[in-house]
Amino acid sequence: AGEPLGYFADARGQMISRSSWEKDALQLNYVARAVVAGHKAPIRGYFRVNALGTEWLDFRSRANSHSRVNSLVTVDGQGQDASSVRTLYYRGASHTKGATFDLMGSDLTAAYRHADNPFPNLNYTRLKPDPRPWFDMPFKYLVHWYYGDRPQKQILDFGEVEFDPENYKGKQEFAYAYRTAAFARGEHPYILIVDDVKKDDQTREYIWHAALNAALKKNLGDHQVTGDTAILTDAHDPTKHLYVRMFGYEGNGTFVIEHVLPTQDVDRPKMDLKTDLMPHNLKFKSRSNTAKFRALIYAFRDGDPMPTIAGKAGAYTITIGEQIDTLDLSTAPEHGVKVQLTRK
Repeated sequence: AGEPLGYFADARGQMISRSSWEKDALQLNYVARAVVAGHKAPIRGYFRVNALGTEWLDFRSRANSHSRVNSLVTVDGQGQDASSVRTLYYRGASHTKGATFDLMGSDLTAAYRHADNPFPNLNYTRLKPDPRPWFDMPFKYLVHWYYGDRPQKQILDFGEVEFDPENYKGKQEFAYAYRTAAFARGEHPYILIVDDVKKDDQTREYIWHAALNAALKKNLGDHQVTGDTAILTDAHDPTKHLYVRMFGYEGNGTFVIEHVLPTQDVDRPKMDLKTDLMPHNLKFKSRSNTAKFRALIYAFRDGDPMPTIAGKAGAYTITIGEQIDTLDLSTAPEHGVKVQLTRK
């Protein structure tokens, strides 16, 4: 029907990308969440991946009271609060017909600072301001999202200070947290998740989480996890795989598949909480003072060409068969890095 292969929702801070409309298409759903309203959860910037007719990396909606349960980064085991994420830029098929690449950059810093959504209004976290006047109104004057008949916050706040966009505080110190999702179409489509996260100058354990679909627990012995490369195998069709490669990271790091302790429903005391009943994540564990995670995600069948990544210091070449892309991660203080992809 000529519908675009990419969708961008400024109101939500969400990018949905697919390689085609075929049933085996590679699909990425990246949900930054530029608003707090509704079911509040510390899962800002999560993603999910489908490919080859299989759900690989999932979204866990009923056990989401901690960031570790979804596809996010934790620092010494700590995650986010439910603060909104600022959308920094979007380029892709939602705006440009036939675009080869979709890219969306997000600032997740407030959530990692546990800043309790300090932003002055709804327009602050959007990419483009909404012209309706109430988008520029201070949050305290907007009605409560659920009750609808009272302000969200106490209007008379004698301790109120003007919002400082550079130095706003939270419950914990956190330097910055940026995530960019990129989707590449073509004969061999793939996904990039680019994270730049720094709490402080101390060496800490940064863990990159990918929430595995429950079916992938049935064949844990079939997945190949070594160093900075993981190859997952479909539980129902051993010819289908998902390749995940981490590159450009600081210090040492390695992939593991481990369970994660859920936070709701299945951990009630009356239930028999065993490891095999818990959700499992693919985790990349790294100790450093800065997390620079660049994850390439590629779905393939037996016999398909495999990706190769060459380069360093922010300039890379990604080659899959005859397909050659250039990845440039240029320094941009307001973005962490700005991701640029070009195809030869």
